[in-house]
Amino acid sequence: MKDEKKHVELTYLIIPTLNDGEEEIRAFSRWVLDKLGPDTPVHFSRYYPAYRMKIHSTPVATIRRARDIAVEEGLHYVYSGNVPGDPGENTYCPSCGKPVIRRYGFDIEECNLTEDNRCRFCGEKIAIEGKCSSGRRRWPSLVI
Repeated sequence: MKDEKKHVELTYLIIPTLNDGEEEIRAFSRWVLDKLGPDTPVHFSRYYPAYRMKIHSTPVATIRRARDIAVEEGLHYVYSGNVPGDPGENTYCPSCGKPVIRRYGFDIEECNLTEDNRCRFCGEKIAIEGKCSSGRRRWPSLVI
């Protein structure tokens, strides 16, 4: 899809004891960086037990650590999924580190982007398709 110039986002559902190891997350992050590039959005999503799964929910600390690892490895747009209110829901400028889009769940609460999708704080071009505006927005009205 990337070769066809299509927008790609990845979601990694972290399930305790099955795929939550630091080295596995680091290897995944390196693969994304090498194969898809640093601007490919990655969502580390929190698992909740359903049906017959007896594994406990993913701890929020695990989601935060996965996000930190991916950023350490060089990914620019890494998100915490299924953790409403977590700072990892926001989009941060890869240059200055300030929040360019603040979210709560699917709601966009604040946009700090210029008309041409640059960071209002430092002018860095943000890899985004579409326009950002505050208020209730559902995908695909804003694609990061």
